[in-house]
Amino acid sequence: MAPGLPLPEAQAKAAALTTEIQALLAAGPSAWVGVAKPETPAPGLVAVAAPFPGKKSDWKGYDRYEFDVEGHVASVVVPKSAAKGKPWVWHGEFFGHKPDPDVALLGKGFHIVYLKVNDMLGCPAAVQYWNGLYKVLTEQYGLGAKPALVGLSRGGLYCYNWAIANPDKVSCIYADAPVCDFKSWPGGKGKGKGDPKNWQLVLKLWGFKDEMELRPTRGIRWTTSNSWRSARCRCSMSMAMRMMWCLGTRTPA
Repeated sequence: MAPGLPLPEAQAKAAALTTEIQALLAAGPSAWVGVAKPETPAPGLVAVAAPFPGKKSDWKGYDRYEFDVEGHVASVVVPKSAAKGKPWVWHGEFFGHKPDPDVALLGKGFHIVYLKVNDMLGCPAAVQYWNGLYKVLTEQYGLGAKPALVGLSRGGLYCYNWAIANPDKVSCIYADAPVCDFKSWPGGKGKGKGDPKNWQLVLKLWGFKDEMELRPTRGIRWTTSNSWRSARCRCSMSMAMRMMWCLGTRTPA
């Protein structure tokens, strides 16, 4: 190792550097040589804020944002240009399964939404989480007041139970082989074999001590879908008709 400068010489150099630094600080960045200057935006270019917070990723060529709402991950896929009124589609479960309809609706200006509350099977707590996301999306981000719900399989439990609790906030439901009575699935009390593991989860989520407390049960079943329809909610439109309407190929019945 090379020997250092004698102490008096080192002190003199340190004092000179201190004087130089103080002079540069006093002069400001314009006097600094070799320091990167902040770039000035090109004329006519304005920074655009992200429409939603959180993690941004690509989904089928569209921007997808994932952010926390009350401890659960909400996903919103954003159209290139939102349709009038900012309509949106809300999936109960299995977001991304057979995505072609969602891609088509994105092309027509719909937002696509999913809230990750897996293994809650549309229970009252899940309905409350949906209420929280609905409030955030409509009040903070201006999405339309009446989303279209997509209930695929067990996703039907989320969609119908939320619709029963909020009949004035639903435009329509597309139900694809939906679970409409948890005594049928996962309970296996009908023709199906059921799912014992998820049946125990139902008893826990709804707070039932045993199966006897299921009679009568307040919540989704075939009869309540009729009461929901009578509450001025349009639930009879098939997905095919809905899609043709959204894509401008026919007028809804």
